[in-house]
Amino acid sequence: MEEKGTPKTKWIIKKYKSPEDWKKGKSYASETIEGNLLLEAGVNRLWELFAGEATATATAFNNSNAHLCVGDGTAAAATGQTDLQGTNKTRKGMDSGYPTYGSGMKITFYSTFGSAEANHGWQEFGVANASSGGVLFDRKVEDKGTKASPEVWTLQLEISLS
Repeated sequence: MEEKGTPKTKWIIKKYKSPEDWKKGKSYASETIEGNLLLEAGVNRLWELFAGEATATATAFNNSNAHLCVGDGTAAAATGQTDLQGTNKTRKGMDSGYPTYGSGMKITFYSTFGSAEANHGWQEFGVANASSGGVLFDRKVEDKGTKASPEVWTLQLEISLS
């Protein structure tokens, strides 16, 4: 009998030159990043939530709490990290209706970073369960450029098990 349960992640960034282009769905670039590193604190939180931990420390990664994170850090991802590593970092709450889960053996997080948000290098990525502090579940390091106003960028993270 073969055991499975390997996490697979896919990050999708869509870039729009302006809020008007974003409203029209007219992106000038779409980039996909495969993979990331699950962090120790994040996996431990996952098991707490899976086991039904009812303490105040077991904050869920739901629409009220989940935040996609972007930063300009370039340090290699390591399991003991608890936050993004860069000087400039932004956490953005979920768009309405996200995260989605319950089918396809995956969860999907999605956030829109408006023209005045996250205008710095996008070199590291993660998902956290708070707007500051909290638990960072994962971290991916890959340079995807620098966002500048008036651009709008969207970030989607899909985590699946197979």
